[in-house]
Amino acid sequence: MKKYIKKLSVILLIAVILSAFITNICEAGVTASFKGKGNLITPAKSATKKIINAVLGTIRLVGTAISLGILLVISIKYMVASAGERADIKKYALNYIIGAVVLFASTNILVIIKDFVDKTTAG
Repeated sequence: MKKYIKKLSVILLIAVILSAFITNICEAGVTASFKGKGNLITPAKSATKKIINAVLGTIRLVGTAISLGILLVISIKYMVASAGERADIKKYALNYIIGAVVLFASTNILVIIKDFVDKTTAG
């Protein structure tokens, strides 16, 4: 089950990144081909931005919630555990915390990349 979730999240992140790049590439090509026939790109561009913002917002919210949830569960387990169990929890907690940090960072890095692309294409 964990492998399935990991693969699904990686595929979803790659799809979001590729859609951001493909949208900009297609926009550049369509703008050049419709030059002089009015602004046909603006409605499609704004709709695409809304969809990407919604997807990235959802990914960011879910990623942050999962990261904080993992950290909360490990913390509670550690506080409630006896001395012998704490050693076992410490052994495995580092892996969980690294995973939570990577998940939290990756979702927020996607949003930072999107903001950077928006600022560079707006000018």
